[in-house]
Amino acid sequence: MLQTFVTSFTHLKDRPHADRALPMLQRVATLVKPIMRKHGWVLPLLSEFFPDSPNLVGLSERRTR
Repeated sequence: MLQTFVTSFTHLKDRPHADRALPMLQRVATLVKPIMRKHGWVLPLLSEFFPDSPNLVGLSERRTR
């Protein structure tokens, strides 16, 4: 039986590397599937977002510069 824990995905098509965003979101959904199954959670939408607050943007990128 195939059970879906994330119903749909959206990504920001106008951002750089948009072609990589959707596969990355799908990979994240795969990684958290055991947790979601354990708790019986279903997420209607997993979406990429670009936060308004600049201190939330690219935290891991700043560490590598």
